[in-house]
Amino acid sequence: MTTLLRPQFSDELDRIASAVTALGWSGTIRGPVYFGGVTFYAVTCPPAHFGPPGSSWLAGCLVSCTDPREGMQDASLLAAYSRRAILVRAPLDAIDMVDLQLHGALLDQGVVVQAGGHSTVVSWAGEVVASLLHHDEAWRHDARWRQFYGTVTGRSAV
Repeated sequence: MTTLLRPQFSDELDRIASAVTALGWSGTIRGPVYFGGVTFYAVTCPPAHFGPPGSSWLAGCLVSCTDPREGMQDASLLAAYSRRAILVRAPLDAIDMVDLQLHGALLDQGVVVQAGGHSTVVSWAGEVVASLLHHDEAWRHDARWRQFYGTVTGRSAV
C-alpha cells in the first residue's frame, strides 16, 4: 500500500488530486464527467489525440464514492474504456479493508481510501479490459467510444 500525506482536504478536487497522485497517474483532471450513467473524474494526458482504449491520452478514470460496492459497480462500466479506480470517502471503521482489497483485485480496479488527510492505495488499477474496440480500427468508428472521448475531452473525435 502507498500512502500520500497531505494536509486536511479543502474540497472535492483536493481529494481527487490526492487520490490521482497516490495512484501514480499524472495529467489534467477533468470532471466531474457524466457518461453512460456514471459520474467520474478523468485524468487526461497531453496531447489528447483520439486513439483506441488504453492509448496514452487517458491515464485513468476515478469514481468518487461513499459506498465501495456502488463505486465498484460504476467503475466496472468504464472497463472497456480506461483504467479505473474508486475513491472511497467513508469512515475507516465503516470500511471492510479485506473486502475492498479482494474486490479491487478481482475486478482489476484501483481502490483509494481517504481518511484523516491521507490517501491510501488499497488496490492498484489494472489495464483496460480487451473488447471489440481493440480489434483492427473498430475504435475509430464506434459511436460510444467517440462519445466517451468527446465527453471527457470536450472535443469531437476526428
